[in-house]
Parts: sequence; structure tokens; C-alpha cells
Amino acid sequence: LLLPTPQSMEEVTTVLAVARTYADRTSAPSGWNPNVPIYGFVTPNPLPHQLRGGQLAALQLQQAQEERERKRKAVREEQQQEEKKKKKQKKTDEIGRKPRASDKVADGDVTMEDATEAATTVDPKRRELDVMHEREDKVGEEDKEPQTEEEAALRERQRQAQREREA
Repeated sequence: LLLPTPQSMEEVTTVLAVARTYADRTSAPSGWNPNVPIYGFVTPNPLPHQLRGGQLAALQLQQAQEERERKRKAVREEQQQEEKKKKKQKKTDEIGRKPRASDKVADGDVTMEDATEAATTVDPKRRELDVMHEREDKVGEEDKEPQTEEEAALRERQRQAQREREA
């Protein structure tokens, strides 16, 4: 292994400074006593607790705190929007709520709304007409051209099942 030879005295001092730095970091300091704790000695690889005290760690900590705050703010905003939606829904439910017959009519009087409800639910002719209209709607849907092969196969199976039920 051949290294370039320093050409000036400045290069010599630089090489010696680097060598001393490496020697200080990789070997025991001068006058070292193994029974006494070492102060100021730095390992070649910084330990985790040494890294945590550096500028990079401070930057990472700051970014983590900012990210945490952004997430908390987003959660708070989401909760506020949900509360607004619930309040709005509650208002529309209160406005759209049908008042009961007992709330607005006294002494057992029958109102027009009660009469129409009774007529639609009890009148057999009305029920028959509703059933007929539903059947007409279904017939109209069956006449439509299926858009995919799967829909066509499904419709054909439905028609076969209908024919089997009728037979």
C-alpha cells in the first residue's frame, strides 16, 4: 500500500493532525488509568445518546412534533365537520318531521292526512292499482337491451325461472 508523499510542510501538518485525531479516538488517552473513568473521550462511532444530542436529532424531533400537530389538527377539523353535519341533519329532521295527528288535533278529529293514509293502506282497489303499476315498471325494465353479456345471461336465467314458476 503506497500513499502519496506530502509535498509541502502544510500537507505534513494536515496528515499529522488527522493521525492524532484518529489515534485519540481509537486508543486510550495519554496517562490513562484503567481504574479511573474517562471524561471527554469520543468513540469513533457516535452512540445513540450522543446522536440524540446533535443538530440532526433536534431537526428530526422538530419535524416529528410538527407532523403530530398537523395530524391532531386534521382530526379536530374532521370532528368539527362531523358535528356540523350532525347538527345540520338534526335541524333538517326537526323541520321535515311530520307532526303526529295527536299533536295538532284534539278530541279525536280526523284530518285529511289521516284520511289519505288510511285510504292508501286500506283501499283494496288502490293496492291493486299499485301492484299493476309496479308490474308495468318491471316489464319496461326487462324490455331494455342488456349492456353486457353477464347482464344478458342473468336476464335469461331470470326469464327461465319465471317460466318454470308459471308452469
